[in-house]
Amino acid sequence: MRLRFYRRFNPDQIVARIGGDEFVMILPDTTGEVAVEYIKQIHALIKLNNKYYREPELSISLGAATSKPDMTLEKVINMADDTMYRYKSDLKQRRKDD
Repeated sequence: MRLRFYRRFNPDQIVARIGGDEFVMILPDTTGEVAVEYIKQIHALIKLNNKYYREPELSISLGAATSKPDMTLEKVINMADDTMYRYKSDLKQRRKDD
């Protein structure tokens, strides 16, 4: 799984671990729409993995943010975190409603 994940990115793009279970992907010259496509691809890989390996089931929470020239990396990461937490909250609400 790890090797496949890293192969999905171009050489100028960076995937790095920044905490216990936190990773950052830096995608230079990438639009928000392309970042969303990467997120969809990652979710598809997780779903495929869980189809064949049911225990333990993998899950992942992802967020994305697009930077502007005057923004710090820390600000962009915080924006992506906010997006991820909103997604998690929405998902939890949908599961609760089902």
